[in-house]
Amino acid sequence: MKTVRNITALVLSLMLAFAFIGCTKPSDTPAVDPKAVAATVNGVDILESDVTKRAEYFRLDSTTGEPADDATWAGTLKSAGYTPETFREFLIRDQFALPIVVLDEATKAGITPDTATIDAQLTEQKTALGDDAAWQTWLSDNGFSSEAAYRQLLEASSVVEALLAAKVPAITPNPTELETYILENASYFAGKRVSLIYFPLDAADTTASDTARATAGAALTSIESGEDFATIADANYNESYPTEAGGDLGWGGASYLPTEVTTALATMAVGDVSGIIETSTALFIVSVTDEFVIPEDGVVTDVTTIPEDVKEQLTGYFTEEKTEEANTAYFETLRTSSDIVINPMPEGLSYNVDMTLANVQITDTLEGTGEGVKEGDLVTVHYTGTLDDGTVFDSSVERNTPYSFTVGAGEVIPGWEEGLLGMKVGGKRTLVIPPALAYGATENGAIPANSVLHFDIELISINDPAALAEKAQAASGTGDGEETSEGEAESSPEGEAPTEE
Repeated sequence: MKTVRNITALVLSLMLAFAFIGCTKPSDTPAVDPKAVAATVNGVDILESDVTKRAEYFRLDSTTGEPADDATWAGTLKSAGYTPETFREFLIRDQFALPIVVLDEATKAGITPDTATIDAQLTEQKTALGDDAAWQTWLSDNGFSSEAAYRQLLEASSVVEALLAAKVPAITPNPTELETYILENASYFAGKRVSLIYFPLDAADTTASDTARATAGAALTSIESGEDFATIADANYNESYPTEAGGDLGWGGASYLPTEVTTALATMAVGDVSGIIETSTALFIVSVTDEFVIPEDGVVTDVTTIPEDVKEQLTGYFTEEKTEEANTAYFETLRTSSDIVINPMPEGLSYNVDMTLANVQITDTLEGTGEGVKEGDLVTVHYTGTLDDGTVFDSSVERNTPYSFTVGAGEVIPGWEEGLLGMKVGGKRTLVIPPALAYGATENGAIPANSVLHFDIELISINDPAALAEKAQAASGTGDGEETSEGEAESSPEGEAPTEE
């Protein structure tokens, strides 16, 4: 099921322009002709220097605040599906043109910005910074050429919801589509519905923890003597663990509880109330109020078996998703129908780096036979990983344990996803992977930050039945129960760093 956002895609798009506000200053904005025009939107010029300043922000390392080197920046663009040219177009259309288009359309619809709120916000920010010089510096550091440019973005954001309400008809769900959606997503809410009472513990304050234990004991005694669980839950509500009325977590909420609590719930039936369950940070008393049981295969085919409030919740999600789609389509129509003229990209822009720096260097030392690896294949390989100086940081060969993963599923570093495509069974290949397609600026075990990684890979099989069965068993959680001991995690070129054995 898609995660439903509470605001429209357009608002999110506009707010992208706020992503850099208050962040670390770009070290230096490169020299760009201050009069050069990147684009014209409904007669308004967008300056190349402003676009470049915005691009330079995105190039900043979020940890150090310094611009990424060319190879890392090229890898960042590539992993996001951009080239320097298409990234420039994105900035122009989504971060500069869109506010102009929105304000023009709002004016036509008789919708005006909330100037009082905007004035108050600007005054508050200026006061916090202290003087006009600091304010001008803040604007520049955050990618705005002037206060007017910043204000334009605030004004556009303030009219978005009213413009959508005026221009996009309210969504009435198609009954057939809605029922299909509900059936497809109902299984996410399967299981026990739980209400709980939460009592936080304080490891640094034994008196407070003793009080919590006493309060929890008194609450349990009251429940066991016949008092209403929901009433006791409301009386002991704690905002650090928010629940609905009566301590209700809603359908699906139990899956987020600590292991100690879910273990207790496993043997509880509807109507049962637990004793006091203690974790390292809190005490819980839980009550099972309902249960939604689905077929063993997880496929729900009868909508009448789904609790009404689950159907209501899914109807809300469906309506929000369809509304978001309609809003996005409306603004895309606005964008395409507006007079947006993007000028050719000039040479010498700092963010226009050589994209070949992000490529994986591939050398086949043995061709192999059969069909080549494609996205979605489960491949089994042997590999040895080394640093630039030849240091071995990981080797399945040394462990004599081949590694299997699904290509394109995000189970390994991006350099492997790209580097194994087309490889044939029995083949051997060397990959040289730039940091941006490996672990970037993060140190991972024996791998220093910003390391170029070298891998010698032998492809053992593609979609081997035994490997497929083993992966399916692992996914279902019905393995043999063996666990890798702590400090001896299985090494692989995954999101978690390969470990040095």
